[in-house]
Amino acid sequence: TSNYDGSQFIIGNAGSATVDGIEVEFSWQATENLRLYSSVSYIDAEYDDFAGAQCVVDSAGNPANADCDIVSGTENQKGEKLERSPDMEFNLSAMWESQLTDALRLKASASFYYSDEYFVQPTQADYATQDSFTKWDARVALASSNERWEVGVIGRNLGDEMTIQHAYNIAGNQFRNLTRGRSVLLEAIVRF
Repeated sequence: TSNYDGSQFIIGNAGSATVDGIEVEFSWQATENLRLYSSVSYIDAEYDDFAGAQCVVDSAGNPANADCDIVSGTENQKGEKLERSPDMEFNLSAMWESQLTDALRLKASASFYYSDEYFVQPTQADYATQDSFTKWDARVALASSNERWEVGVIGRNLGDEMTIQHAYNIAGNQFRNLTRGRSVLLEAIVRF
């Protein structure tokens, strides 16, 4: 595991953890032009033993568990959830391709992603907890029938959903590094 405690990065071995879950993936060629993809996963991930971990804190920033050593700021996080482990994730994508003329093909796709809440550091602090969120992307492109070239417009994170990549507490000040917001790109591909 790796975490920043405000003055240094702490890299350590979590001892052991149990991860139980299920993931189901689905792909279906619905029509000659339309293909659908989907996946859903459920995860139950917790530490079996994690001695020396940073203390879990409550919403006021105080130690949440009785075994927290206030002097060292560490505890055994046995039974606590692993960071970056949402209970549920869901993805749905659709891709459409059709021949416009003898020389041109239309390609269009859209994807939708949902994640339950999770925290991004072992302290489980409020400022380091990512609420559940949804992101969606889309792409439209024209391509040559022989696939030698392609020009497209891509929209990523079209709902402009800002999510937490990392969170830090430095001298009592809390910081979050967020993912990129909405972006629209022009893409050109040439295959030799």
